[in-house]
Amino acid sequence: MTQQLEIMKGQIDDAKLTRSADLMLRFDALIDKPTNGRIRLAIENGKPILKKHGGKFSEDDLEDYLSIFDALNDLYEKGMINKDLFYNDYSYDIEKAYGNAEVQSHLKEIRKDEADFFSGFDSIAKEMKTYPRPVASP
Repeated sequence: MTQQLEIMKGQIDDAKLTRSADLMLRFDALIDKPTNGRIRLAIENGKPILKKHGGKFSEDDLEDYLSIFDALNDLYEKGMINKDLFYNDYSYDIEKAYGNAEVQSHLKEIRKDEADFFSGFDSIAKEMKTYPRPVASP
């Protein structure tokens, strides 16, 4: 009986990893869309993002990009994506976006009307900052 339970547990774990990988591939496709990819590069390289600041993107473009991470937060909190895989795949982009002054300024501006706009983005960024980093092997 114990062996059967172990086999069933292994099958459940495999199914969860498969679901997690599938969800991540779907979100990777969103992140890799041309506009989002260019926003990610602008953030990574410290370049202006929004047109009104000399960048190439509209406010809607930036909000579409941030909404991906906002939605990912929901899946992360519900345990639908493996936390280690999530960290490895998304933490860099999330932390870079969260640490970007122009992104923070835009969030501050839009939150004048709706205080909880992109609260999932904030939540996942803070989680990624405190997530236990893998220890490098010597």
